[in-house]
Amino acid sequence: MENKNNLVSVLVIGSLWGIAEATVGYLMHVISLFTFYGLSGMIMSMIAVYFMRMAVKTTGKVSSIFYVSLVAASIKLFDLALPFLPATKTINPAIAILAEGLAVVFAWNIFFKKERTLVVSITAGIGWRIIYGVGVVLFNLLSGSTSLLSAPLLTFVLSFILLQGLINGLFIYPVFATKKIHSVTGKLATSPVFAAITFVIAVSFEILSHII
Repeated sequence: MENKNNLVSVLVIGSLWGIAEATVGYLMHVISLFTFYGLSGMIMSMIAVYFMRMAVKTTGKVSSIFYVSLVAASIKLFDLALPFLPATKTINPAIAILAEGLAVVFAWNIFFKKERTLVVSITAGIGWRIIYGVGVVLFNLLSGSTSLLSAPLLTFVLSFILLQGLINGLFIYPVFATKKIHSVTGKLATSPVFAAITFVIAVSFEILSHII
């Protein structure tokens, strides 16, 4: 990004998103074991959209959505250092975060300026799942795995992409519709030291969430 302060803000917000993934995400994963499948992802997508909107409000740039998702995804990739964790348990969530960022940028640029928040939400909810599916299949092909290719394509499209994508869109709609979005301001938005500390804390929380 061309502005140093915007770069610092993106690192802070992306790190806060990473902390949320490692803490709230871990908690939601445990709760979802006793509720219904996919609840954790639905709740975390709401949190993800909030941080994306925070990035736009702080920097004034829609492109910052992708950059904060890149930071949050990179925090996930530190899990590759854990020898007991399968690579797919790290790569897949990282792909999901990037897919969310790309889908929201796409939906935002087309519909959000026209205040079609419900259309933005549904487009983002379905869109990131399409991008995620393509990304995971490509990763499996490049890594030599064919496990995903044996899954019924029709079931994947109807259930994961369309049905769950629609539900996902309804979950994130309130976050797109609300006007109450915070921004990172003052020294917190311009301090590289604070940004670096926040990033290190996020990485620490992410690794600890798999050890504890």
